[in-house]
Amino acid sequence: MVIKSSILVGLMFLVISYVKVKILEVEIEKKHREYENYRSDWRSRKGVTMQVINTKVDWKKERIDEEIAPLSRKRERILSKIPFIK
Repeated sequence: MVIKSSILVGLMFLVISYVKVKILEVEIEKKHREYENYRSDWRSRKGVTMQVINTKVDWKKERIDEEIAPLSRKRERILSKIPFIK
């Protein structure tokens, strides 16, 4: 009985961890798509110099990287708790 319940608890932990990791990956991918859309919008504008475009795109890339970093760290923390995924 104890072995069955510990196996069940372990499987539940794996499922919960998997769902959390997938949610974080979706959020990270959404941020990347947001950046790509922003970049393509600025690249397609007419009458704006490349210097202005590059400045705006670089600024947005820095903001997106700042938003993605905590999500990536949280994802890595979750994965590090699962011993056989390393």
